[in-house]
Amino acid sequence: MGTLLYQSIADDIEQLILHKEYKDGDCLPSERVLATQYGVSRNVIREAIKILTEKKLVTNVIGKGNYVTLPNETDLVDMVESALNTSDISINEIVDSREDLELAIGRHIMEQESVPDLTNLYDIYKQMNDALEQPEQFVKLDTLFHLNLAELARNLPLRVFYMTLNNLISKSIYYGEGNTSYGRITAQQEHEQILLSLKNRDMDAYKKAIHLHLELIRQLLQ
Repeated sequence: MGTLLYQSIADDIEQLILHKEYKDGDCLPSERVLATQYGVSRNVIREAIKILTEKKLVTNVIGKGNYVTLPNETDLVDMVESALNTSDISINEIVDSREDLELAIGRHIMEQESVPDLTNLYDIYKQMNDALEQPEQFVKLDTLFHLNLAELARNLPLRVFYMTLNNLISKSIYYGEGNTSYGRITAQQEHEQILLSLKNRDMDAYKKAIHLHLELIRQLLQ
């Protein structure tokens, strides 16, 4: 019964947070006040707060109290990635989903009124050329390239799911036998085609470049 009680209180406070009754940065009422409000002991309130902390909805500041801290983009990616890691979803299904998201990102970018600023992407691409013989650095830059690509779509949910899938695939390939000079050179050729298709607002060329990029990944996974 006790477990159900503190879970119920945690759920209630979570709903208050989600409905903006408690906003990001707000300090929650003290444990004493919450205990009186819910008619329970302070131990029950502590357990409820612990659940909210584990969900990254609340942060305890020693000596000050418990503050609402909504998950940032990195937190969201970590949570989704953790869930996928413990699921029965195969890496091939993840690659298929990433291709779908890549295409959605491309459509969002090309539907914008003007050609987006590709300066950051080109700068990262050039740095990747310089890092072709530096596997670890190449991996970091590759992740940065795709993060910047996703940001151009101006759609947070797309970016979060995209980065999650990209992280999972990168860990499966680049940190294993797939991290080869051939793989990096081929990936760069496809990155170049992605950039050109975005510059020219050519969705067909973008789809082709993305498909080739993901086909390389599928080959490396096999």
